[in-house]
Amino acid sequence: MTTEEKRTSERMTVYFKPEVYRKLRVLAVERDKDVSSLVNEAVSEYLERNKESLQKIADELVKD
Repeated sequence: MTTEEKRTSERMTVYFKPEVYRKLRVLAVERDKDVSSLVNEAVSEYLERNKESLQKIADELVKD
């Protein structure tokens, strides 16, 4: 993650099972990225796959 990405990003704490975190660290080294970037990519992909559900939720919130 670049300095600019860090500056413009929100920060949060996420807890991973040790084996999941270990695999993330290995993958990050393999791809020359940091764990934060991998998690950000994975969550972005998940949200993209579920954008219809997210839109339905947003529409319901607007109605209320």
